[in-house]
Amino acid sequence: MKITSVLAAAAILCAVSPVAAQAADSPQALCPNGQLVIIRTSQIKPEGSKAGFDKAVADNQAWYVAHGQTKNKQVGGRVLTRDKATGWSVSPDMVATVHVNPPGPEAGPADAAWNAFVAEYQANTNMVSQTMICLDKPLQ
Repeated sequence: MKITSVLAAAAILCAVSPVAAQAADSPQALCPNGQLVIIRTSQIKPEGSKAGFDKAVADNQAWYVAHGQTKNKQVGGRVLTRDKATGWSVSPDMVATVHVNPPGPEAGPADAAWNAFVAEYQANTNMVSQTMICLDKPLQ
């Protein structure tokens, strides 16, 4: 039950608009000379698909571009796992997104297109974790 509550809370956080997310505090203010990166890991639902996840990632990035945000980049991929006995393998159901230089409130409020890609993520995956990093030196 506790895991379900955590996953439900994470899904709600994913659906919060950029403006609302910035209202409480500002990660950009905490990282004035570095570069923000958000890493999210998600589990593909039994009824979801990697293709559905990939579409959500592409639509998510397209939303930012359509709203004038061209200095950020969001990409997705499969999670690799390592077993001491068998070595590295590709997880059959874990995926991740890396969002470099995520915009703040300037991205604008959620709209129908925002809600559509959030629904794509929610139909295909359950977010497992989200970590925000302030890189000391920006990526090239």
